[in-house]
Amino acid sequence: MDRNSTVTVTLLMVVMLILLSASCTRFSGNGYSSAWEQYPDSR
Repeated sequence: MDRNSTVTVTLLMVVMLILLSASCTRFSGNGYSSAWEQYPDSR
């Protein structure tokens, strides 16, 4: 591989890692909350 393709691949990997980390932390504050107490007989 020449230098331009190596730089391009490296930049793409960095951008993908940034997007992946941003998408993983976006919903970290939204915890699961059960409504089992309201509907104990439902399946």
